[in-house]
Amino acid sequence: MNMGIGISLCMIVKDEAISLQRCLNAVRDVVDEIIVVDTGSVDDTTEIARLHGAVVIRTEWNGDFSEARNLSLTAATKPWILVLDADEVWVQTPQMKTELVQLLAASKDNVWGYWIQVTSLLGMSGEERVTDAVCRLFRNDPRIAFQGRIHEEIASSIMALAPQGVLHSGLEVIHYGYLEQVITAKNKGARNMQLIRSALNQEEINRSCYMLWPPNGFSKRSMMKHSVCYSHYWHSLSRSVDITRIWC
Repeated sequence: MNMGIGISLCMIVKDEAISLQRCLNAVRDVVDEIIVVDTGSVDDTTEIARLHGAVVIRTEWNGDFSEARNLSLTAATKPWILVLDADEVWVQTPQMKTELVQLLAASKDNVWGYWIQVTSLLGMSGEERVTDAVCRLFRNDPRIAFQGRIHEEIASSIMALAPQGVLHSGLEVIHYGYLEQVITAKNKGARNMQLIRSALNQEEINRSCYMLWPPNGFSKRSMMKHSVCYSHYWHSLSRSVDITRIWC
């Protein structure tokens, strides 16, 4: 039974049958509705989502993460939105649960969202890890939308409405998507490189971002680390932080 505090979980997925069950099990007592945008799964992803009571929206993948995420936001009906990926797990402890309830219950009108700690596990089994603060919990408002073809973020949209509108929290998500076996299985490095080049061609991102990506010859491990670096660099732009402090 969920906490009834008015949270829509919004996700985009494709062929995530292996991970999705774990992700949804972790939030079943937290969220009030689940919106899943599926961009072309051929496995049991949509069936698993529906078994958890999700509203499933099918759409074609056109290489733009923000477009897919924003489609999920338009279907949300609750006052707050939580965004997760299938390869992530919400850390649900009694302390986290209490903090979540308190944050949303006490949120003033000038609070639009919260930074959540995303801990990415690296290597073969998570022997390395890196953390970043990402705005994943925010108010449901049509003026708030994701930006960026790849490593999309929503904080910039919120800060355009309220420059101090995103506050820190002690909430945490564990991200499994940068483990070596996942990188290899999903060929994420090649996918990300293609999307970055497309974004650069359309001048959607600062070309200095591209310097984080060697033009040729990734090893699996360097590809993984450069992917993490790029992601954290991109999120740092929305937080106006010192990018020299980002792990790389």
